[in-house]
Amino acid sequence: MGNIRVRIEIADTGLAAALSAFLDADPRLEVTRGDADVVVVGFDEASDARVVAVHSPGTGVLAIGQEHPEPMIAALEAGALGYMSATASFDQIADGVHSVGGGHGVVPPAMLGGLLRHVVHRRRAARADLDRLETLTSRERDVLELVASGLDRAAIAQRLFISTDTVRTHLMRMFRKLDVHSQPEAVAFAARCGLAAEPEGER
Repeated sequence: MGNIRVRIEIADTGLAAALSAFLDADPRLEVTRGDADVVVVGFDEASDARVVAVHSPGTGVLAIGQEHPEPMIAALEAGALGYMSATASFDQIADGVHSVGGGHGVVPPAMLGGLLRHVVHRRRAARADLDRLETLTSRERDVLELVASGLDRAAIAQRLFISTDTVRTHLMRMFRKLDVHSQPEAVAFAARCGLAAEPEGER
């Protein structure tokens, strides 16, 4: 394997220049402004979309941000393969670049507990969602899927050959079983369960 190409995307120009010089001195790394194997991104709450934007097949993102589980989890969910604290040394960042360049995830050991708690919470929440989904009748589930595809009550009634009043009844029962209070909440629930259908115009 050749050198790992690294692009630095950090707003602090002084820090970016110093880190670039440090990484470029590593014979196994090559700092570039073009295509890269690893992109080092300065991450904050407003950076989610930027992490996704630079992430592409064959490119790993190493996010640098606050030493707190929330931004770390946000960065990883946005597409970063690794996350390091802004207080990390350049040596540690270089190690992180090598790990991400090799396709391995990176998180600070001190923050691993927060990540594991988040994963456990997500798994429990997903299990609870599936348990509620299983309480729906087949017709209520049909209605949920059609709501998730963007259909209004009249269109759902036409699709299922039932009256709009019957659709309303199914919606009320579905909302109660799923513990949601509106169609947008129902759509979000369907998406979490993998039920969000393609919009009608895209079928």
